[in-house]
Amino acid sequence: MNKEDGDFYDPAAQYQLEKPIIEEYAKTTLTNPVFDEETGIWYEIINPGEPGSYTYSVKDTSNQKVTWTEARVKYEGKLVKTGVVFDKFEADTGAIMPIYLNFTTGQIGVIMSWNYVFIPTDIGGFNWDGIFTSGLQKGAKIRFVTPSTLGYYNRTDIPKIPANSPLDFTVEVLSLKNKLVKPTVGQ
Repeated sequence: MNKEDGDFYDPAAQYQLEKPIIEEYAKTTLTNPVFDEETGIWYEIINPGEPGSYTYSVKDTSNQKVTWTEARVKYEGKLVKTGVVFDKFEADTGAIMPIYLNFTTGQIGVIMSWNYVFIPTDIGGFNWDGIFTSGLQKGAKIRFVTPSTLGYYNRTDIPKIPANSPLDFTVEVLSLKNKLVKPTVGQ
């Protein structure tokens, strides 16, 4: 566990502190807020995208179960507490985000909330606590509000994002493609 001001950081306690703040924020800023009880993420689908345009998969490599999708997206990230935009990518080319999750080790390519939003609940017979049955599809646009425990926790080394910050993201999926998984030694 990480230390914060001499006390041990407790993610469950932090989530309980943030939960009413996130709920009020979601209910006042999202048009049609939906709450995912398993993750604590509030969201709204702005555009569902093209159904069946992409199939997520789990690869078994070096005795590790991994999903790795290259998502090209436009996005904006804001701080829930202040509404300040901390990151934004609007170019038509989109930014490439590694939607990577090693189910064996827990290693991730983006913050955990993005994995919950992108990766489907049933991925190649492997059950996962994702929010959507088929995962995000090409053309999808979503807005979601995540607790800090699925973002950057109590880290103080992230520029523009204070420790314990719930985050508000708007993400538009321009394209999705499988990324080859190359096992690394010592992983």
